[in-house]
Amino acid sequence: VISGDLVDSGDAAEYAHLRKLLERLDLPWAAVPGNHDSAPAMREAFPEQRFSPEGDALNSLVQVGPLDL
Repeated sequence: VISGDLVDSGDAAEYAHLRKLLERLDLPWAAVPGNHDSAPAMREAFPEQRFSPEGDALNSLVQVGPLDL
């Protein structure tokens, strides 16, 4: 679990850069936003993450083995 705030300014380019860094990891990961992360930019950068329906909140559920995160 990579917890936020994930980037400095919330700019889409920063999330794209973060995505490239995380893709190098040889393990599963989930990006969890902080209170200053940008919902639209995160939805665009991490489309495979199942965030709650459109809106300001980026709530999601990630199952890792028997754990619900």
